[in-house]
Amino acid sequence: MHRFHFSKYNARNLIVIFFLLLLPFYIFEGKLYVGGDDTRLFYIFPLDYLKTFSFFSWYNFSSLGIEGNGQYLIPFLSVWSILKVIIQNAVVLNYLAFSLPPILGFVYFQKSIKELFEFDKEHDIELYLGSLFYITSPILIITQMFVFLIAYYLVGLIPVIVYYYIKYLKTSKFIYVFIGSLWCLIFAFALYSVPWLAGFILPVVIGLALISTTFKLKDIYFFLKSSFIFFGFIFASQAFWLTCFLSTYLNISQ
Repeated sequence: MHRFHFSKYNARNLIVIFFLLLLPFYIFEGKLYVGGDDTRLFYIFPLDYLKTFSFFSWYNFSSLGIEGNGQYLIPFLSVWSILKVIIQNAVVLNYLAFSLPPILGFVYFQKSIKELFEFDKEHDIELYLGSLFYITSPILIITQMFVFLIAYYLVGLIPVIVYYYIKYLKTSKFIYVFIGSLWCLIFAFALYSVPWLAGFILPVVIGLALISTTFKLKDIYFFLKSSFIFFGFIFASQAFWLTCFLSTYLNISQ
């Protein structure tokens, strides 16, 4: 049985996570934070939102320029309502929502890079510094951290998707597809941040297209098949958005 080895690398990671948890207490001085054009009170009162949720409620998404139904919040509200029972302090719960994206980004950035390049322990310091650079990017600090937009959750969600995608490509184990889809289901609202998400996807797709000529056809086929399965299930995990449209159609039919 593999035993957890508490190394200097793990100690450094825990220190960063600890300070990320304390960061909102320092920034907001123990007061509730409900600013930002995407920040809602559902971080503080998730169960109340869930109880009064309307399946025909619509919101304006400035990043898309369209109106969308609010059902994308249901999975997150459900998980956050459970946390609300455990963490009954509204300020702590509110600050946890703020700390969660950079913590996930910090941890899964290291895991995804380590899995992609198969780094050993000799590269721990590079992984550690790289993850710090990732979550402390000046762009993130100026445009996201002090405004706390919904797009900020992509800081954590993108490395999560990359990690489980790489694991699935290397092992073909469906468990990684399931876990990746589950994360996307819980943070479904972050996937509405299309401009930020496209900024990540576009260079990746172009890069893959350019290097595809160096691989054999069977390798390309395996890659495309695995990608179709992985991202197909991620899209399927968002299918609950269709409930509103189907319900509306059925009501009109009656």
